Amino acid sequence: MILITAFEPFDGRTENNSLNTLNKLNITADKVILPVDTLGIKEALYKIDLNKYDLIIMLGEAKRDKVSIEMRAYNQLQMRIKDNKGNQLNDVILKDGPDFLETSLNIHHKDAIISKDAGLFLCNQAYYLLLHHPTQAKKLFIHVPVVGDFTKTVEAIIRDIKKTYYPNLG
Repeated sequence: MILITAFEPFDGRTENNSLNTLNKLNITADKVILPVDTLGIKEALYKIDLNKYDLIIMLGEAKRDKVSIEMRAYNQLQMRIKDNKGNQLNDVILKDGPDFLETSLNIHHKDAIISKDAGLFLCNQAYYLLLHHPTQAKKLFIHVPVVGDFTKTVEAIIRDIKKTYYPNLG
């Protein structure tokens, strides 16, 4: 089974391109919208039975020119803006654990860049918490640019992961 998450709009905006992408994906998966709220992310992730999934993909948006495949999440929160609940935390350690965690996936795609910087905002927080979770699922975070339709690129990345790691996964 596959789980794909995306974030609600934030920073006073009415759209989040990660959510737009999630809504357009033509992939059989459970889909969850995460809050842009540092406490709400923790609650939302702990309510999901992550152990029932083989593959978990998180989507977020970033001010970048290309889709970014995030290889690493840091054990730190540095919020340059407030979350949707008005919190703006800085220099916060997320969990007892290493300074960073990395995905076990080795994936490349011609229309995406490989990144080792998921930022230090809530995308990074969600990704670190996911990577820290003991589930056996493969886990990956993908940032899409703020503007544009990157659905086909994200679908292709997920197809590549399925083909490489889960050839029998529907």
